[in-house]
Amino acid sequence: MARVGIQLLTWNGKKYIEPLVRSLKEQTFEDYDVIVLDNGSDDGTGDKVQAALRDHGLHYLFSQNPSNSGFAMGHNQLFRMHDAEYVFIVNQDLYLEPTCVGRLVEYLDTHHEVAVVAPRLMAWHFNAWETRGEFVADNIDSLGLRVLRNRRVIDWHQGELWTVVQQTLPQEDISVFGVSGACALFRRSVLEQIAYPGRELFDPSYHSYKEDVDLAYRIQSAGYAAATLVSAVAYHDRTTAGQEDSSDRATMMRKQTQAWTVRYHSYVNHLMTLAKNEYWQNMILDLPWILWYEGKKCVYMLLFDRSILKGLAMVWKRRNDWQKKRQHIMRLRKKNWKALRHWWTMYDVHISR
Repeated sequence: MARVGIQLLTWNGKKYIEPLVRSLKEQTFEDYDVIVLDNGSDDGTGDKVQAALRDHGLHYLFSQNPSNSGFAMGHNQLFRMHDAEYVFIVNQDLYLEPTCVGRLVEYLDTHHEVAVVAPRLMAWHFNAWETRGEFVADNIDSLGLRVLRNRRVIDWHQGELWTVVQQTLPQEDISVFGVSGACALFRRSVLEQIAYPGRELFDPSYHSYKEDVDLAYRIQSAGYAAATLVSAVAYHDRTTAGQEDSSDRATMMRKQTQAWTVRYHSYVNHLMTLAKNEYWQNMILDLPWILWYEGKKCVYMLLFDRSILKGLAMVWKRRNDWQKKRQHIMRLRKKNWKALRHWWTMYDVHISR
């Protein structure tokens, strides 16, 4: 088996397949297999990805679901299909620079306290790229996950210019709370340790959204670190709105443009992530900020989006499930509440060697 198992979950993304596979073929690091699961595509994505992998001479495993099982369950299936030392999760809407995988592997090889490392994710405006054939944007997609004191989680520096941000980040590696689930290299030994019973990498009840936040909490509380390596670069055509403007008004406007399923799963999974992972001491200390944030959301939903409030009933209905998972997480904890607390107040901490 190759050292790296590239987990590719596809769903109705036919237009992305050729550039993604070509970027994999062009990697300077070659000791990898591609493990593909097509999640019930109806646009020919499954056939397209197999043809592209064959044409570029890449070794791969392929499986197909009859319907869309969601991001979490899809990657759980992929995780159990291989036993590579490193697990590289990639979205279909990515393009990797040739040195991306090699630099990430080298980093984990030399930083044994780090469980996951992500590249510098840059915004990829696919339609413009398809027309001009070049990357012209300098906007950041994500430098990692940042947790605010009210427990809102955002992609750090999203929408900002890299030419500006890099002036404040002279180091190559940045310690982060967690990484975006769009593109990240994980140490399998850690994933096996913190997986839910049944070797579930992600919580299968999540379907999609916030599963990377839940995993970030579990990695941190189990005593491991996460990092972003800015010299490794990938481009991401984000299909959901980001948070360049984090004001209440801007957030409300973005919510109005999102599909109902996105808003619903994001809300339910956010609440379950806190219920499973948070330390009660930190919740008490930050309760005013958390209540203010959650209260504003509830007022908005009461006025404009009452159907999302059904999510509260769903969280209650699933209480036995998430309570068991909380007990599982607590048994694996290696850090106390104080060790995680600094993430709510500081962010750009360099990993000491």
